[in-house]
Amino acid sequence: MSAVIRLPKEYRGKFIARLDDKIVAVGDSIKEVKEALRRRGIDPRYAVIDYVPEEDVIFII
Repeated sequence: MSAVIRLPKEYRGKFIARLDDKIVAVGDSIKEVKEALRRRGIDPRYAVIDYVPEEDVIFII
């Protein structure tokens, strides 16, 4: 099974935090994302933090 995930261009070059398949925080650094999560009352240990490349990338898993 494979999935194609398309993120809005505004996330390119940013770090995002995902929780339950929803983007819950965005920032220019991991530190910014963790701070945003804490402000929302979310423990960063429970979110998945990813970097969104500036160009389209295809991952085959």
